[in-house]
Order: sequence, then structure tokens, then C-alpha cells
Amino acid sequence: MTKEAQIMDSIWSMHQKRFISMGEVQKYKVWLNAHGGQLIHGVSYWETFAPMVMWTTIQLVLSLIIIHGWESQQLDFMLAYPQADIEEAIYMKLSKGFELSSGNTF
Repeated sequence: MTKEAQIMDSIWSMHQKRFISMGEVQKYKVWLNAHGGQLIHGVSYWETFAPMVMWTTIQLVLSLIIIHGWESQQLDFMLAYPQADIEEAIYMKLSKGFELSSGNTF
């Protein structure tokens, strides 16, 4: 790690997966992430791209499904950014509550 390396805060992301029909919690999901909002363009990253779909397009497709009696299915897509290749080293502070025993290194 160089002296000018940026050390980002860590953020917990928590989510409940529910059964759609009953609304009951199916499972809990938790991720520990680096705070991406602290990245600096031109230092920590160089390119951005986020494909978007307009809500009117989604409404049109759902309307066509209903009108024509087509079947539809819900899918979960993993986010592109967590799976993207990282070109630079990223350093993150441990979240509050974590303690390292002596001798442990990362």
C-alpha cells in the first residue's frame, strides 16, 4: 500500500428476501461493501456505464403480456459493478465491532 492510497469506509448492505405470495421472510442477505461514494474519478476509477430501462418501456412490455395472455417470469440479476474487474487496489477500513487478534494480517 502506498502512502497516497485511499482507504474507504465500509458499509453493510442488508436485504430480506420474501416469498411473494405470503410476504414471509425467506432469508436474510448481508454484504460488507467498500463505500463506493468515496471513490475519486481519475484516481480510483476511470470509466462508468450503467444501462437503464425507462419505466414506460417496462409498462409497455407488461401491458403486452396482459393483453396477449403471455407468460412472464421474475428474474434477479446480479449487479454489474460487484462483478467487474478491478484495475486498481482498493483498501477498506474494517467495520465497527471487528477486532483483529494479534498476529493476523490481511
